[in-house]
Amino acid sequence: MVSFGQALKLCLKIKLLNFSDRAPRSEFWWFMLGGWLIGLLLTALNLIPFLGQIVYLIGNIWLLIASLSVSVRRLHDLNKSGWWIMFPYAALI
Repeated sequence: MVSFGQALKLCLKIKLLNFSDRAPRSEFWWFMLGGWLIGLLLTALNLIPFLGQIVYLIGNIWLLIASLSVSVRRLHDLNKSGWWIMFPYAALI
């Protein structure tokens, strides 16, 4: 069982670019909650004219990479291929 702080540390620092391991359910959902809260903070920072917008852009790119990584690792934990993450986008084509 992964705690809230451990999930954020694992997903945002340690396993940021790791697309090959597995992520337990607690790590995935704690990170999704933390990512949502960080997203709210970044949105508030976007109101600051120049520096806030740069922090907003970099933070959202960081969160995008981390959420893709943890989603692929969660799919691996369910014995599915990480390419299933592309399924909604294939419907657009």
